[in-house]
Amino acid sequence: MPKLSNVHTERIFENELCDHLATHGWTVRTHLQNATAYSRELALFPDDLLAFVQETQPQEWTKFCAWHNGKSEAVFVKRVAEQLDKHGTLHLLRHGFKDRNAKFILCQFRPAHQKNPHLSTWYAENRLTVIRQLHYSLHNEN
Repeated sequence: MPKLSNVHTERIFENELCDHLATHGWTVRTHLQNATAYSRELALFPDDLLAFVQETQPQEWTKFCAWHNGKSEAVFVKRVAEQLDKHGTLHLLRHGFKDRNAKFILCQFRPAHQKNPHLSTWYAENRLTVIRQLHYSLHNEN
């Protein structure tokens, strides 16, 4: 329990935010040392991204792989980063993107009803991660 004198500090805020997210299914990594799979160049967790797409959209992944001769994972991660730069995070999460004959979605929003159980299953497979004190710079530890 925080003391009354330090209740408004950044550390207390981070603790409460991370605790809340963890209780709601997020993966919490306390420092970049616990997030070695994070790509600073692309600002992504490629392993989580690829696992989500491969598990939830195997038919689309197969179509994608047919075009990229064994470099599918690297090409996919690069395509996602390009789409994020071009359209922004919200657009990509809402609309996904298409590459050749494959269409990918990168998250499943909570279904409004239970008439399609596939959507609920897919929603449960979202991968949500938060990192405390993320070091984003390629040039220093900012």
